[in-house]
This record gives sequence, C-alpha cells and structure tokens, in this order.
Amino acid sequence: MDSDDISIDYIKKQFFSCIPLKKFDFMSFEKNGFKIENICVQEKIFDNTVNNEIVRKYPLKKSYLKAFLKLLIDKLEENNDEVDNKLYDEYCKLISSKDEESSTHYRHFLIEKNICITLEESTSIISQGTTGLCTWQAASKLAEWCLMNKSDLINKKILELGSGIGLTGLTVINTCSPKQYTFSDCHPIVMNLLFKNLMTNFSNKENFEKLSNQEKSDKRFEFEGKYNQQTEVRAVNLKWEEMNNYLIDLIDNNDEEPEIVIAADVLYDSSNFSSLSNALKILLIHNQCHYAIIAATVRNSKTIDQFLEQLDKNLSYSDEIVPKSIIFIPTDDTPIRIIKKQHSTKGLSVRE
Repeated sequence: MDSDDISIDYIKKQFFSCIPLKKFDFMSFEKNGFKIENICVQEKIFDNTVNNEIVRKYPLKKSYLKAFLKLLIDKLEENNDEVDNKLYDEYCKLISSKDEESSTHYRHFLIEKNICITLEESTSIISQGTTGLCTWQAASKLAEWCLMNKSDLINKKILELGSGIGLTGLTVINTCSPKQYTFSDCHPIVMNLLFKNLMTNFSNKENFEKLSNQEKSDKRFEFEGKYNQQTEVRAVNLKWEEMNNYLIDLIDNNDEEPEIVIAADVLYDSSNFSSLSNALKILLIHNQCHYAIIAATVRNSKTIDQFLEQLDKNLSYSDEIVPKSIIFIPTDDTPIRIIKKQHSTKGLSVRE
C-alpha cells in the first residue's frame, strides 16, 4: 500500500465514524507527499467517503456530509486549487435537498481491514428519555481494553450490562472469539435499536446462523445466533434488579453462566447505583464469574467514588490501565476510567 492509500484510508476511517470536523486531519499527510490538490486524489477521497457503497446504503448524518464536503472544498479553494466537479455536484445536491434531518443516522467503525461495524444511532444525544441511543467514548475505550486483553476473552462467556446500541459487543465478537456473548439492556427503545444493529451487522454474513426456528430459539432472548460456528450471540432484556432471577433461570435451564462481565458508561446516574452494585455482588460472588470491567466517563469523579463506596465488602476493585486509542479515534478529550471488580470471598451461592 503506497503512502496516498494510507492517507486516504485514514481519512475514510475518520469520516466513517463522524469524527468532529474541527479534529479532522486532512493536511498533516502532506509531509509524506500526499497532494490533496491532485484531482485523482480528490476522486479517491470522494469514492472512499461520500460516495462509498456502505455510506450510500447506511448514510451518515446529512449535516455532517454537507459540512465535510464544504470543509474539503474550502481547503482547496483557499489555495486556489482546482476542485473536482464531483465534490461540487454532491455538495450542491445536498444543500438543495429539502429532506429534513432524520432522527437517526449511521456511523461506521473500521476495526480491521475486513471488519466494519455499522451502527444506527440517534441524531440527538438525549432521545425518548434515554442517552442509550448514541455511541459514547467509554464504549470505544472498553472495546480497546478488550482488544488489548484479547487473550483473556478467547473462549469465555461474556455478559455486557447496559449494552446500548452495541459497539463494544460487536467489536469483541468480531475480534476476540468469545464462547458466548450476551448483550443486555432494559430500555425498550434501546433494545429495539440494538436488535436492528445486530441484524445489520450479522444478517448478510455467511458465517452467522440466526437461531429463529421454534426448536432452536429461546424465548428468554430477544436475539440469538451463532457467529463463526463458535460464538453464541444473544441479546436479553435484563434489569439489574432481576439479576438473581436471571442467573437462577440459566441454572435451571442447564445454561452456561457468565465468566466475565463488562459495562460502559453505567456510572452516570446515582439513582441506579444500588441496583448495579447488588447485581455485581450477585454475579461476582458466584464462583463462575471471574471479574467485571467497567469503563466510566469521568464527568464527576465524586460520582464514581460514590458508586465504589456502595460496593459490597466482599468485592475488591482496582484501576486498569486505560489503553491508547489505536482502533477508535477519540471524539473528545473527556478522561475515561476503567475499573476492575472481582470477588475476594468465594463459596457463596447465587441463591442466597
């Protein structure tokens, strides 16, 4: 791959995930000989971004598409460079369109060369009474942690609490080969969007078997299938207050219990701390669950400390190293804290 292709691939990666344009990097590649004023380069950028097949099928926010093209055109015009007509034509088409901004849009996360995760999310940060319809920075940091600790997750049974629309889980399933991955949330609108995202990412894959017939499907799960003939993929409507009943149900159905628990951005509302703390106590004091990893956006450090103070005395915690952003490009500079929780006393039954 030549230097132009490397530069265009990075522009594509930024564009696909809707990196804020004030952080967008077009020009630093020039030191490597990348010439954005070259018409052929502009055509490659256009075909890899706005005109990409994935973007046409699952479009980004319309306002982002317009702003991206305007930024690119302005940069070229500032230097009196020739602008490819395709850029002008597409920009004019967008600004003349009378279609209103949709309530949802797509973002695409390029994980590896042949792995792209496509997520539909809300255009508004808060929508229909929840913040769970957007992808948050803590989810991408948790996904980075999972990639960094991939060897610990291979062939493990993983339960994600508060999965939201699915970024972390889809990353883990595609890269870490777990034995079982269970998405969980309890907000009906979030569950609906999560289900749609799972269908988008799995429905066209030959290596995914959706368990939908009467004999195979389990009515406990909103979504159930098998990826790569090895990873059981599930989505369950699960309230933290009902964790004990959920685990008992698994046991009664001779099902496998989770070995690792993960969660991102679940420490923002102190009114939920008691139920979350109790759910973790139930999960981690049970012998099969090794530990829990929680990635939290540090909006207010006192809020996180308040949660840690509520943890059961039989649970210990430590801070994990927050990984560098290698796969996911940061969208903001808000610090992230990753906390590992595990049981310090064994032998208690989940039924107690």
